Amino acid sequence: QMAAVISKIRLSLEAVPSEIPLNALSKKEQIAYWLNLYNVVVIDEINKIYPKKNLEDVITGADGLLARKIISIGEMKLSLNDIQFGVLQQKYPDEVLVMYGFYQGYIGSPSLRKYAYTGANLNRSLQFNANDFINTNRGTYPNGKTFRVSSFYQRNASYFPDFTVDLRNHLREYLREDEIPLLENAQVLVADINDWTVTDIYGTSRNYGGGAATNDAALL
Repeated sequence: QMAAVISKIRLSLEAVPSEIPLNALSKKEQIAYWLNLYNVVVIDEINKIYPKKNLEDVITGADGLLARKIISIGEMKLSLNDIQFGVLQQKYPDEVLVMYGFYQGYIGSPSLRKYAYTGANLNRSLQFNANDFINTNRGTYPNGKTFRVSSFYQRNASYFPDFTVDLRNHLREYLREDEIPLLENAQVLVADINDWTVTDIYGTSRNYGGGAATNDAALL
């Protein structure tokens, strides 16, 4: 029943651009819309293959979940990568924090927020996700002269043109104070932390509700 609700929310979100021009929304509302659509599609697709536990072969590759054109916006077919790199990154290239809004279903990706993104909560939510991801072992792990980071950053290297320099500067903004010297003293930054285990979408509690299954509510 819950999976059916997710599928309905997905369909209603896919239909939003045919009912309300996205350029009528603010920048933050547009970003929130695309993030919500992206994340709901990921949940909907993972529901179809559950209880598969390791998602590496599901996510990656030319025919992986992120690359397949499985999203219908009017007559246009989009992939999850199209949303991330072809819509949001190209339209808002300086919004690096948007990267932390892309839940991808496995533990080594940014967390799924308990509530949908909105124009009002977007900045706060993305900053929370950035702090959460960077300051856990799934995001960064100091190891002597090597500072290990998630391979998620390598897969999103287009956000960091000078990868090592730009990523160091980015991490410095969000790392706990006691770990900043470890980053500064590290001679090498290596993107090799991986955990492809499927996440527990429910977490420690379940919130039931079907309000977002209607299109006006889905947009809000």
